[in-house]
Parts: sequence; structure tokens; C-alpha cells
Amino acid sequence: MMTQNTMKRFISGPEVRASDLRQWYYCPRLIYWRYTFRAPWRPGRITKLDEKHDPSWVGRLKAFSGCEVERNVCLRSKTLNLVGCMDALLMCGDELIPLEMKRGTIRDGHDVQLCAYAMLIEENFEVKVTRGYLYYPGEKLEEVPMDNALRKKVLRTLDLIRRILEEGMMPEPTKDKWKCRVCDHYTYCGGV
Repeated sequence: MMTQNTMKRFISGPEVRASDLRQWYYCPRLIYWRYTFRAPWRPGRITKLDEKHDPSWVGRLKAFSGCEVERNVCLRSKTLNLVGCMDALLMCGDELIPLEMKRGTIRDGHDVQLCAYAMLIEENFEVKVTRGYLYYPGEKLEEVPMDNALRKKVLRTLDLIRRILEEGMMPEPTKDKWKCRVCDHYTYCGGV
């Protein structure tokens, strides 16, 4: 449950992108460098997924789910001071379901980003979102329940990001040093 102090932080803190929550779990310093130093960042290096730009996946998803599919749905939450553009919104009767395309394997942070989209949908459409999908092209469609534990994780992560942005303190780097070798910020961060 959000307290009034927590809610004030969400409303008064800087606006955060839903994709920032996923990046936080990849490496917290990505957020620090991007916002604190306005460091250049090429999202394609880490997050580019060619199939997102190929519209044929929408047809396959429609046939599989039986739902209408709207691509690139962008929403804003004044309550959470959060913005985001999900890859797809499935409209299955009265049910709205966020879908995010990813590559590789399921990683911590994918579910948090997906839940942030669910929370954006809830505020904008005044519906309860109970599930979302992570789509790994050529691999699988993973259903993710939008439970209270995941919602709390979204709120905790938003709070951590805002603290870093407000206090300007550099967070610890990722513990997965292989990520540092492919990061655009390595030259001045070095994972140290």
C-alpha cells in the first residue's frame, strides 16, 4: 500500500519512463548516466529488436490470441508520474492486456516494465489488468500475472530511480560484468 509520503514522491519526483524500470535491473548506472549527465545512449545496441518493425508479428499474435492488437500504445500516469509506450495492447473483449517484445531469455526487469504498462492502462482506462505477455520471437509467449508483489516491485523501483535522480548519487554497477563490455557508458563508467 502506498503511503501519503510515497505518493508525494511519485507526484513530485521526475517523470520516469517504463523502460527505465527494465534498464534499472540491467544496470542501475544506465539511469544515472542518462539522466544525471545526459550521457549519449544508443538504445539500439542493447534493446533493438528487428521484428518489432516487421508488422507480420501482429497478424500472428492476432491469430494466436483471438484479440485485437494495437501497436505502440503510449500512455502517461499523473498519479505515478510515469510514461511509457508498450509494444502492443491486446484488446480481448473487455480485457486489456499489455504485451512487450523481448529477445533472449526472461530477465529480471522485463516483468517490472510489463507491470508498469499494466498500471498505466489501469489509470488511463479505469480497468483492472490481471495479466500481461512477454513475447520472445521464435521462442515463446510468456504470460505474467499482474499480482500485488509485482506491483509493489514497480513502486519500489520507481522510488529507487527517483532517489538516484534527486540525490545525484551514483548507484552500484551491475554484478554481471559482461554487461559492462557491451555498454555505451563503459568508457567513463568502467563498471567501477
